[in-house]
Amino acid sequence: MIDDIIYSVIEVVNKDLPPEMRLSPEWETPLLGDNSKIDSMGIVSLLAELESQFSEKLGLVPDIWVEWNGIDGSHPLRSLGTLRSYLEVNLQTLKGDSN
Repeated sequence: MIDDIIYSVIEVVNKDLPPEMRLSPEWETPLLGDNSKIDSMGIVSLLAELESQFSEKLGLVPDIWVEWNGIDGSHPLRSLGTLRSYLEVNLQTLKGDSN
């Protein structure tokens, strides 16, 4: 389900981006750093759309805004794959809290 939501979010966000900034739906796609195509407004759009779709489809809102403590190798927004891994852990925590 997480993968489907991420792919859907990419599709929505890409519609508003110029071709040279569009995200490739591959887990290695960088979101931050020198190799990223997307700018800061694109990241904000991506995160807002993620929140919206997770809320709508799962009734849960992942805590994706807290990890802005620095850009290093463990940052959840380093790539689509690291974002996905972070969301998996975060949503498991949320599901545990709601039981």
